[in-house]
Amino acid sequence: MNTVLRMSPPFFLAMSFLLPNHYYPWGSFYLEFCSYIFIFSLICLFLLENKVFKSPSFFLNFFLAILFFPLAQYLFGIIVFHGDAAVASAYVFAFLAAFIVGYSLCKDHQRLYYFNILSISLLLIGIISVWISLIQWLETYRGIWVHEIPRGGRPFGNLGQPNNYSTLIFISYFSAFYLYERKVLSIASFLLAAIFLLFGLALGQSRTAWVVLACLSVAALVSFFLFRHYPPRRLLFLLSSALGLFVFANFLEPISQYLGLHNELEVRARLQDVRLDMWQSFVMAIGERPFFGFGWGQVSTAQLAVAESYPAVGMAQYSHNVFLDLLIWNGIPLGLAISVVILLLFLRAYLGSFSESGTYIFSCLGALLIHSMLEYPHAYAYFLILAGLFFGAGVYRCPQSESAIRTNFEGLHLRVSRLFAREAKINRSVFGVGIVISVAAMALVWKEYRLLEEDQRLLRFEAASIGTLRAPKKAPDVFLLDQLRSFLWVARTSSDEELTAEEKRLIHSVAVRYPLPMPLLKRAHVIREDYGLQEAMASMDAIKYLYGEEVFQLAATEFRSGIEADTPTMMDRH
Repeated sequence: MNTVLRMSPPFFLAMSFLLPNHYYPWGSFYLEFCSYIFIFSLICLFLLENKVFKSPSFFLNFFLAILFFPLAQYLFGIIVFHGDAAVASAYVFAFLAAFIVGYSLCKDHQRLYYFNILSISLLLIGIISVWISLIQWLETYRGIWVHEIPRGGRPFGNLGQPNNYSTLIFISYFSAFYLYERKVLSIASFLLAAIFLLFGLALGQSRTAWVVLACLSVAALVSFFLFRHYPPRRLLFLLSSALGLFVFANFLEPISQYLGLHNELEVRARLQDVRLDMWQSFVMAIGERPFFGFGWGQVSTAQLAVAESYPAVGMAQYSHNVFLDLLIWNGIPLGLAISVVILLLFLRAYLGSFSESGTYIFSCLGALLIHSMLEYPHAYAYFLILAGLFFGAGVYRCPQSESAIRTNFEGLHLRVSRLFAREAKINRSVFGVGIVISVAAMALVWKEYRLLEEDQRLLRFEAASIGTLRAPKKAPDVFLLDQLRSFLWVARTSSDEELTAEEKRLIHSVAVRYPLPMPLLKRAHVIREDYGLQEAMASMDAIKYLYGEEVFQLAATEFRSGIEADTPTMMDRH
């Protein structure tokens, strides 16, 4: 039993990044579910070994308060579906649990052993992911163990997203360097692993990779002024990494063309970056609800609120910037407070980055935070839990790093350290109760999601007129994940049905939460019935603002013709 429990955290950490299962309506569900099992199995292992759980008091209390904020937003009607609030609170809880584990791990006398296990696991995960991406790039295998990509598309391992893949490879790359600095890897082993991972990073073709290397190189330069006797090899490592990435990236292009793997349309699409326009629209949306925000996970609602002034290119679930997301979710006061706390944690990690483990923690956090400012890795539990572990470990006051700080910066270091000085010891029974509740909640989520996934699959067959099997009801009877159930219910609701007032409100809520063509079109039918044709056509402008003229004309044709909104033409768009 003890052996099984010891093997569980590395196994489920690996499954968090390597499972190829990506299905509607929650593409990363199985990977994220494994990441929850990873952190809870790690807690169970620590409980079995009688570890002491501690956390800086201020940050423990702060994140406990944040944990209940999504639920408060639901109670006050800011979040419509309790499933959204529950999922958001579960993410915060997982981050907090990982933070406590990371901090407690560094206070333990076996911290170097655990760091070695974590870094070796992440290194192996990265190597396997690069191997999978090579298979995708060369198109040498099609089967259940490798997630399929479009021909000529960007490889992404089994993560389903190239930028997430690149961030994982960065973490694996930094794990290799940490193991080299700790003399766990020889120079030959390190170079072999580094070259292979760097080639895999080039395969992902992520522009964020250049930003990560540039920012970390600047941080390494500043470290020469911050610390006494800062090792030059760390800056050399980053600069040589940038050079190696440049060489591989330039060689990949002609090789891809020669092998017939190049896709010019894909390249042109990547060059059309709409982040600046998107950020401008979300800044305007924050002004619509500056004090309490739109609710956790409700970025698409904010997008719809300003769609007329800032037309987009489709629904956005995240703003591609973690700090903007926090402001949209929570409003300016609390959003700024959370942002400041994150930056303080990051600064503390940087001030402790003289040691080998400190450099490793800061580098991984840097990759995650920089990626979060351009994409949304914070939307995935597997990255959020890793961030919690690294943030918790980064808070640890490493004597080696503290003694290396130059006199000019000792004042800054002392002021930051005071915020982390008071510790709270967490009762083991609290963690035990938390584990029991979490396991029960995870079992319920698993049961409900499996029903919803199967129903979503059946819905797609129905929409495409494949087979004769039909669902016995519009949506499965689930309690917790009501946001997904409501979407399925609306998808199966015909535009000419007689609806109650409550059902009409549900269609409106789903259209605001998921402003896709299908629910927006069905909302227009409801508005036509209640307020007339002119108001209905005006409401359909949202489709034009979000999806462009072509999709709008298609929707308008269906609307005017009285075609049911759940035809394959429109259903294929969700």
